[in-house]
Amino acid sequence: MFKYILFASFALALSQAPNCFAQKATELYIPIGHSPGVSGTSSLLCEIDGLIAATNTLTVKDSVATYSLTITDTTQIWLDNSQVGTKNAYGSTADLKAGRMAEIRFRDPETKQVAEWIKVQAKKSDSD
Repeated sequence: MFKYILFASFALALSQAPNCFAQKATELYIPIGHSPGVSGTSSLLCEIDGLIAATNTLTVKDSVATYSLTITDTTQIWLDNSQVGTKNAYGSTADLKAGRMAEIRFRDPETKQVAEWIKVQAKKSDSD
């Protein structure tokens, strides 16, 4: 009997895993503010205030507060090119420019200290 319960538990856990991986795999292609179940609930829609490259510290602000967060080697950065009219793409810290809109998902939504991923809105001009 124990074997069947163990197998059923394992099968249930395994059946939920693809949903988690699918969300991460497709997040690149979803525009800022349109991630089902993420945007507005477990992510922050904000404006980039500045980046201190030496410490990988990003400062952002929304209508409520200003946040300082850490970008790690595992933080994904994506460019939302929907306003530019091209495909979304992988980005880098060089794309985190002051004044750009961003959506950030935190590793721990309670503390808002470390970014899991960041989507930044691309501009038509590189100088923006």
